Amino acid sequence: MLRSLALLFKVLGFFELALGAVMAILVLFAPPYLAQLGLAVVPGVSWIASLMILLIAVFLAICLIALGELLQLMLTLEEHARKLREFWEKR
Repeated sequence: MLRSLALLFKVLGFFELALGAVMAILVLFAPPYLAQLGLAVVPGVSWIASLMILLIAVFLAICLIALGELLQLMLTLEEHARKLREFWEKR
């Protein structure tokens, strides 16, 4: 179950990165469409907004992928500790 949770965190990280890139491109090239959806986009600073969206998406993606890798490392360490304990109990 923890292995699937680690994989889920990794997939969510990449999904967040992809959605952040799409949202940044949308804010950069199509601010009128976002205004129709009700999102406030200040004219003339769309490149700053898209850069901030991209930076936040990259930060969140790094955090989610690192959390998945941390869970994977924890599971691997537990397996190796169990094998080491079995090795020392045999001796």
